[in-house]
Amino acid sequence: MTQLQQILYLAANFNGKIYRNVLEKTIFIGKPNAKQQALNKLNYMVQRGWLIAKDTGLQDPQKLYTFTTLAKEYAAENFYINCGDAYFSLSTFRHNSIEMITFYWLEKINRSPVRTTVKEWCKKSENGIAAHSHAPDIFATFKDKKIYVEVETTLKNSTDYVKVFANSRIDHADALLYVFENDKAMKKIGGNMPISDLLHYTTVNMLIDGVADDKLKKMTQKEYLQSLSS
Repeated sequence: MTQLQQILYLAANFNGKIYRNVLEKTIFIGKPNAKQQALNKLNYMVQRGWLIAKDTGLQDPQKLYTFTTLAKEYAAENFYINCGDAYFSLSTFRHNSIEMITFYWLEKINRSPVRTTVKEWCKKSENGIAAHSHAPDIFATFKDKKIYVEVETTLKNSTDYVKVFANSRIDHADALLYVFENDKAMKKIGGNMPISDLLHYTTVNMLIDGVADDKLKKMTQKEYLQSLSS
């Protein structure tokens, strides 16, 4: 796919929205002056009628880019993804950005990522039984193993985690992979989560580093906690 098509595909998987900082860590990573290249491409897509630029109110990134009708029609016809009207939310911005980056790199290492929603993933059948008990941020497969992927930006209540762990077991997930923004976040959040043999940890940079070897770089919760005490 061309850069333009890659941007449209990534954005389509997130209801037709994209940020410049996400493109820096994905499609334009490693390129000279990636920030400016990403911005130039987004501005080009605005001029060509693919995207609309909206103010975020943040210092960085200053803009959220959302699909026009043209882009929505393209996504529906070429990616079979129907996009609604995207909007900016300060409370979910960091989570959305990391989730977009995670989705991109999981796909690069052929993990067939699928974004889930409670409405669709946990949809009940006619007899009232839900298809799944827990809807992760992303569902992926690795060597026939079912992986529930969660992007974690804040430490939640222990009771919430225990419920996620239990429902993931009901769904027969082989692993719960928690993705953190960086090492600092992994220590702050991952170092204080309840213990479960389902848990694996990774960071955005670990995911990116694993692509060259076509590997999903991660560690079990036990391995991580041992590394903190060593």
